[in-house]
Amino acid sequence: MKQLLLLTAIFLSGCIDVDVQMDADSPSVTPTETMSVYMDHFNNEDIKAINEMIEPPFFFFNGTDKGVYYKYEDFVDFQGLRNSGWSYSKINSFETIYEDPETSMINWSFSRYDKDDNVILTASDNYLLMNVDGVWKLKGGFAPTSISTGRDNIVEKPVASVPDEAMEADVFVPLSVKESQAELTDSSSWVDDSMPILNIQDKHRQAEAWGVCSAVYRIAAELQSTESPSVAKNFNDRANGAAIAAGMTYFVKGEEGARYTEEQKRASWTLTQTMTESIPEVQSTAIMAELETSTVDVWMDKIVATVEVCGSNLDGQQAYIDAWRELAASGFLELQ
Repeated sequence: MKQLLLLTAIFLSGCIDVDVQMDADSPSVTPTETMSVYMDHFNNEDIKAINEMIEPPFFFFNGTDKGVYYKYEDFVDFQGLRNSGWSYSKINSFETIYEDPETSMINWSFSRYDKDDNVILTASDNYLLMNVDGVWKLKGGFAPTSISTGRDNIVEKPVASVPDEAMEADVFVPLSVKESQAELTDSSSWVDDSMPILNIQDKHRQAEAWGVCSAVYRIAAELQSTESPSVAKNFNDRANGAAIAAGMTYFVKGEEGARYTEEQKRASWTLTQTMTESIPEVQSTAIMAELETSTVDVWMDKIVATVEVCGSNLDGQQAYIDAWRELAASGFLELQ
């Protein structure tokens, strides 16, 4: 039960003081040009070139399915696509949903053709791109309906759920709060504890950190659901707040310096809503997948260590929640 006690013991921690700045190089190739190059590599089945274009981990929401990938070949199987009749693809249209110096979201419509030039599929999906050292990289994608990636018939190992061992209180040895803090020094948090999250200048990295917090809070809530329902509820509330922080990172940092018009703010809000849902989901998938290569005890120690770090950033999380409430009070959200 030690991890359950540790989660409860660090439940009220949190303080932060921040001053955020941001900078980015200006890519010479635009996001839409990057997507055109991506399509060329796709048609050439050039896995190596595409791997150089993605910013791992790459995520994709494919209808109701979602996945996190460190290599493109884990996402797409060209032999599987050829077996389905695919020969090549063409872009039909682009739409820039959102763009700032560091982030872009592109919607594209495309069609797939067979060897006789017959259209076998027309679809639309959205891609999130990041400016990484002056180069637009593909970070993730969102398809409203499922699109074949050639891996449809490949049996994947299911992502792990919270293990039964972690849910059973008698697996852990009780220890005092003082002992728990000493033991945590040997644990590794998924969130960097060397600085407050709000001091992370790269908004993508900052949003990912909030996403990790949201994910571990959800897991902590599940672990506490039987032993301490009230604590579990509060962890769920924290998870919701961290998810808002993940999304609001894009809106607040995008608005810094009053660079955007009202129309651009609305586009930024569309991105914010998408990131609020997708970033915690992606981080949760990655955390649960780590169970496949780790022991329950080591994984649980990392959960506890991460909850402690996230708990120390509650003031920063609250700042984003307050900003969201200000938007609601101003009537801006009702206009969307």
